[in-house]
Amino acid sequence: MFSNKNLDSVSANALATEYTQLSNNTFDDGISSAYNLNLQNSLQSSSLENSESITAARNPNPNPIFSDAAVVVDFNGDGKTDKFWRNAETGETAVWLMDGVNQNPAFLKNVDASWDFAFADFNNDSRTDIFLRNKNTGENVIWQMDGTNISSEESVQRIDANWNFSIADFNGDGKSDIFWRNTSTAENATWIMDGKNVTSAAFLPTTDLNWDYSVTDFNNDGKNDLFWRNRITGENAIWLMDGTNANGYAVKGLETSWSPTFGDFDGDSRTDILWSNQESGENSVWVMTGTLFNDIIFGESTLPQLSSAWKANIGDFNGDGRTDIFWHNNQTGENTAWLMNGGEVSTKAFLPSNDLTWEPMIGDYNGDGKTDIFWRNNTTGENAIWTMNGTIAEGSFLSNFDPAWDAF
Repeated sequence: MFSNKNLDSVSANALATEYTQLSNNTFDDGISSAYNLNLQNSLQSSSLENSESITAARNPNPNPIFSDAAVVVDFNGDGKTDKFWRNAETGETAVWLMDGVNQNPAFLKNVDASWDFAFADFNNDSRTDIFLRNKNTGENVIWQMDGTNISSEESVQRIDANWNFSIADFNGDGKSDIFWRNTSTAENATWIMDGKNVTSAAFLPTTDLNWDYSVTDFNNDGKNDLFWRNRITGENAIWLMDGTNANGYAVKGLETSWSPTFGDFDGDSRTDILWSNQESGENSVWVMTGTLFNDIIFGESTLPQLSSAWKANIGDFNGDGRTDIFWHNNQTGENTAWLMNGGEVSTKAFLPSNDLTWEPMIGDYNGDGKTDIFWRNNTTGENAIWTMNGTIAEGSFLSNFDPAWDAF
């Protein structure tokens, strides 16, 4: 699996100090050799439709968190968010290529429930790819997508099933990389990818299993960073990443009742943090302002308080590159939108309410640079879209899809 050239274990307390560059930690040299994966049993073919290749077109939103195909699902590169569907019972998968409220549907291959997946863009063609990992066997597969076609299906080195993964871009080349975390040993590692090939691999400092992480970009260098939060102590830390090197910084801690949501509320392409207190309903924003020596500097602002039944989703509803907040009340079905300007709410408005069988998802389905809201009724199988223009929502129903299917 991994090389024995592991770093000395770094405890949670060591997160409070800056890490040195980690250039001496490597995986085995043979890591990029493909594992000969037999897909015939576990990935059974279903019919593919609509093989037309479409030239990539960039979404007009100025902020990459709303336009990058590794973040926003866009299988044909037309700048419009698409939908991926999976039936956990049958293993069937499908896509909807979206054009506003119009859907171009097609089935992909069957993938049984032992396979987890994540969206990525491994070849930087502005078309979303799919990384598949078998949580039982440790097998890994990349589907490089071109619209409704799996243009390339490649196996990647198998690693122990104890390793979980997230998609990131640690070297800023526009090609997705993979962050690995071992749920047994608390080891961390990264693969720098070029398409299906692992070009560089290294261990990172070990963090105990009380630490959870999120993928971000705090310093606007085009390289994803990692935000760490200790679910027991409330401690926070940041790793600024440069390829396989990590520089660690301690950040102010918060009680564990506070949960973070990540966005860019001032539009400077540096990650900011929305904090919501799950007990009191308090909300605040930390706006990233820069680094100073061994410190990361945030400006803190208090936002209006809501009950803890309100859950935040981030988007950009007016297309100005600044993250806005869509709030959905999971007890009443009420909805409201806050248009943000840094740490301030510039506009807020109530939107139509829904009954509690409808769940919201965020995307830009017409490619106008403004985030829309996709609604899925998991009881009836109904689907709808609110096409957004600021705080104005225009609703349209879509085709129904059996409730056994999950939408992503």
